[in-house]
Amino acid sequence: MQRALLVSCLVAAAGLVAGGAPAHPSLAGTWTLDRAHSQLPADITFGLQELGLGANTGDSGAGGGGGRGGRGGGGRGVSGLSVAPVRESEDDAKRREQLIAELRQPPATLTISQTGTAVTIAAPDGAPRTFRPGSREDIQQLKDVPVSTTARWTADALEITYAVEQSRTLRYVYSRAGDTLVVEATPLDHGKGETVKRVYTRAPGPRPAGRDAGAGLP
Repeated sequence: MQRALLVSCLVAAAGLVAGGAPAHPSLAGTWTLDRAHSQLPADITFGLQELGLGANTGDSGAGGGGGRGGRGGGGRGVSGLSVAPVRESEDDAKRREQLIAELRQPPATLTISQTGTAVTIAAPDGAPRTFRPGSREDIQQLKDVPVSTTARWTADALEITYAVEQSRTLRYVYSRAGDTLVVEATPLDHGKGETVKRVYTRAPGPRPAGRDAGAGLP
């Protein structure tokens, strides 16, 4: 019995060494926005205004704006904050305007490829953006200004943070549930903000080869 237990432990340890850390969720594939189940408020922004998600989303059945139970860092009490205005440079203003425009009008499709060290997200109207979870910083190019990003894997999702300007960040959380990709976006002003949820479904067509239905490059 002891010998069998020892052999089992050795086999498990060898598998861990060979396989490395547990695999991250696979986000790879081509995804189409499901507008009927997504929150699409036209007035979402940084700052202290009420976002009015309930009346202005134009969605059906999207659920509350809090997303994953508080990932947004705050609720509808955003308007109760009292903070000094953000001082922004010309580049800061461009960065904020372009990222907010993307937030208000999410891409109709996303194509995601994934390796062991990087995730690349491409939309039809922009250059692909590659993120290296766990690295110190990546630089993404917007239309005419760069933006610094950091990424990390959580237990079940990929979290990407855009450094917009002083005291303002934009956080995206990508998670997978079967053939559904959920994207939660939160514009944070001094750490406070409202989360909106976008739902993407797998686009028709052949699935990428790999360890599961979504693994590998599309």
